[in-house]
Amino acid sequence: MSYQNIVINHKVRDNECMWSGVEDMYCEYSKHNIPDYFFFALTGMANFSYERGRNKEKRCVQWTGSNVKDMYRIGADIIGYDYMAIQANTSEEAIAFAKDRIRTGNPVVLGCVDLYEIPYFKGLYHRVHIPVHYLMLTGYNDAEENMYVLDGGKAEIQSISYHALARAMKTEGNFQKDVNVLYQIQFRQPLKSVQQIAIEGFQEKAKEALKENSIGNGIAGMRLLAKEFPNWEKECSSCEYEQALYHMVRFAGDVPSLPGRLEGKEEQKMHWAARRQLAQVLSYFSKELNRPQWQMASNYFLESGALIEKLVENMTSYLLKERSDLWELPEIIGQIADLEEKAYQQLVIVKR
Repeated sequence: MSYQNIVINHKVRDNECMWSGVEDMYCEYSKHNIPDYFFFALTGMANFSYERGRNKEKRCVQWTGSNVKDMYRIGADIIGYDYMAIQANTSEEAIAFAKDRIRTGNPVVLGCVDLYEIPYFKGLYHRVHIPVHYLMLTGYNDAEENMYVLDGGKAEIQSISYHALARAMKTEGNFQKDVNVLYQIQFRQPLKSVQQIAIEGFQEKAKEALKENSIGNGIAGMRLLAKEFPNWEKECSSCEYEQALYHMVRFAGDVPSLPGRLEGKEEQKMHWAARRQLAQVLSYFSKELNRPQWQMASNYFLESGALIEKLVENMTSYLLKERSDLWELPEIIGQIADLEEKAYQQLVIVKR
């Protein structure tokens, strides 16, 4: 068969590309609406991690979960689906696998791709490399050699040539290390309700974040970072120290990216580490589920997001040689940990 397309109603959900199409599928099958960022909020947003490399120099801090494989694994039982990751050897093989899955009626999520090679992003095409994007592939046309795409940031179904898609998968700089990977997600029956997913999901998320023995993750990981950061500059080479700061700044972006000032641009980018979006989802469900304590949690995350932005501003000034030290960072990180601990404590409260 040279042509196939799976019709799914699509809603624009920007900055959550790995979940946008999956949320479309849930809404299509359940006939219910969900707030923007819902599945991302449950599985990745505010999932803090701090890792130290085996060479004793490398440091890696991420303010929100970015590993898509982990997010899909976390979401499986909470949201209620089975998923399969298909690893292709080449981009051409990945496209062939995608067409095979689509022929069986199953759309697939493809990642990572670089927006530099996606023609329908006019302002980025062959201008800016952003190699952390995911697409839901719903169809293909062999006569035109095009794939059909549901893209979180676009209202209409898009088409992209096989050749352009293959180039987008081959571009360097893939932070996710997802190369030629397809994800197929199938919802279990009966579908979980939106309310059930929210209650179970946010309580489980809070319990994970509050684990006291979770070395490097959650609130314990933030407190460990606050304790160890003053020694980074002594323990790391100057190159590794700057690399660690650049990484921390980049992954505090609502979309992983450097602040405009570090790129020599005037444009302003949000570096709240998606706390604003998480707060938005919690505020929505506070009203929907009559849980005022979730509004309190929402407010705490807004405060912590503002502090993360302050953290990024200070590191940006240091990297631009506008200041010579970062003495206040441990205190700010401690304040963020305090706020987010309070937020998660509100989420584990069981309504009576």
